[in-house]
Amino acid sequence: MEQKINFDNDNLLVLTQLQNSYQSVLDDFKNAKNIRICTYNISSNKDVLLDLLKSLSDEVNIKIITNIPGRFENYFGDTYRVKASKIIKIYLEKLSPKKFKSSFEIYFNFTNHAKIITTDNYGYIGSGNFSDESQNNIECGVLISNKKLIGQIDEQFFDTLIPQSYRYLDGKTSELLIELKYYLASLSEIKRAVFDGNNTAINDILSDRFSKAKISIDNRFIIELMILMIDIQDTLQTSKFNSELVEVFEILKSQGEIINNCCTYNSELYNYTSFNIDHETQAKFEEMGHLDDGENTDKILLDAQEMAMDNYTELRESIIDPISELSYSFPLYLAAFEKAIKIIEKLDEAEKTIDNTYD
Repeated sequence: MEQKINFDNDNLLVLTQLQNSYQSVLDDFKNAKNIRICTYNISSNKDVLLDLLKSLSDEVNIKIITNIPGRFENYFGDTYRVKASKIIKIYLEKLSPKKFKSSFEIYFNFTNHAKIITTDNYGYIGSGNFSDESQNNIECGVLISNKKLIGQIDEQFFDTLIPQSYRYLDGKTSELLIELKYYLASLSEIKRAVFDGNNTAINDILSDRFSKAKISIDNRFIIELMILMIDIQDTLQTSKFNSELVEVFEILKSQGEIINNCCTYNSELYNYTSFNIDHETQAKFEEMGHLDDGENTDKILLDAQEMAMDNYTELRESIIDPISELSYSFPLYLAAFEKAIKIIEKLDEAEKTIDNTYD
């Protein structure tokens, strides 16, 4: 059954049974760049609609907000708790982001009863859930083709609901925290050895008593760390609901690039800390070897020493700005890294509350 009422050029009222009342929106999934779904439930037994989402290109951005029927804040007796535990596990298994190749974000909202489905071109607001069983019911809703209105639904409705919801990442935050805390320990050790106190690598450089082995900012470590942060950003697919995390990643990216440029191969700091005046003197002496007539060897050696010292002085002057940049950027980088961990810890704790059936 399908009944339609046109009440303006962009909106259509539909009444259906034995078919999806939002079929025109589903048909547009293949053309969509953005799909937004707000539903009270998903199908526990079938996967037709979820398989449709899984078949989409990895360039499609999908956001789903769903409730979990049968999940309550409190359980009076084991019967309800066991029943809720089973349905929660089904939802977590079916909606694992690891099963979707597209840019997929899943949120749980335990007070939601709204039903909204949109693409870039079409939208649906009505009684039908995003579940395979919904087509068996008599459902009624409005089909929308006004793109401006669809955009407003996305910006206003979903941007309101998402901050009130629990992001589900299927345990990825716990895995990330283990890795991040390992890097944090290394960063803290670098800070202690290079920047803190008087007897540090930076002070040794500035006072001319540095040990080459003591310059301990490993450029490969910084690059590896930057790659890790990109991976984290891709995994979390940060959006407006956690803008604080987006800002932290921007700090990590900008300050990480400064640190990398200061420490990279053939930079002023790298060349200075690699400089050996004896080796430089020997190299200069060998360059002028053709001038040695056997009687002016000492003079050539003195000239070589003077040239080596000039190179050293020039290098020493060249590192003042990089050291200043490094001393400014590294503490900012470390602080941002610590803040990122705290934000991800909150996400991790929130995710763990989705299944509240444990004693």
